[in-house]
Amino acid sequence: MNNKGYDETSTKSIEVYAKQLQNKRLIDFIKKKKIVKISGKGQFGQYLEKYFFEDDLNNKKGVDFEKANLELKTGGLYFKKGVLIAKERLSIGFINFSEIIHETFYSSTLFKKLENTLLVYYEYRRDLNPLNYKIRVVGIHQLSPDDLQQIKKDWELIKSKVQKGEAHLISGGDTEFLEASTTGSKNQKLLQQPNSSIKAKARRFALKSPHMAS
Repeated sequence: MNNKGYDETSTKSIEVYAKQLQNKRLIDFIKKKKIVKISGKGQFGQYLEKYFFEDDLNNKKGVDFEKANLELKTGGLYFKKGVLIAKERLSIGFINFSEIIHETFYSSTLFKKLENTLLVYYEYRRDLNPLNYKIRVVGIHQLSPDDLQQIKKDWELIKSKVQKGEAHLISGGDTEFLEASTTGSKNQKLLQQPNSSIKAKARRFALKSPHMAS
């Protein structure tokens, strides 16, 4: 055990530590004097990593908790007809066009990130600082066999387009569950793709929001 309060090699230890957040706020666990303001997108996730888990998880290419083979994902929820549903798709990671064509689904970076995931979902409120969001869902999530098969099918379709030099033709509507979404960045640079001289938009894997309902 390290001085972070959890064992970095143990999935169970990390989950138990994270469960403290259930129905509470990040600010309840952070000393105000040590907080450095974070701006831009993904503020909640960055605060969570830096001040609760006390680690710089966001800069890791592989899974976030490498020693425990565990990925951390955060997302917002909102009430719709009395039910909490996902505010937006769950971003998994950038698609490397040059790498995906040499991967199989089960050896892929995507599968490693989805295989074992710690989800921390908060209730989104436009009028609140992310440190004050109420945390609604905390726990390790593993995909059902049916979901995994659909994601595999979607991943293979995306890979096939890249292999054929058609990364520029990829659309979010191509797939059912796993989406190759655009990054949303304004004035983003187009990227080189294998097997074509046509440049393509940068894309990231994401799970579509209708499938992420709580």
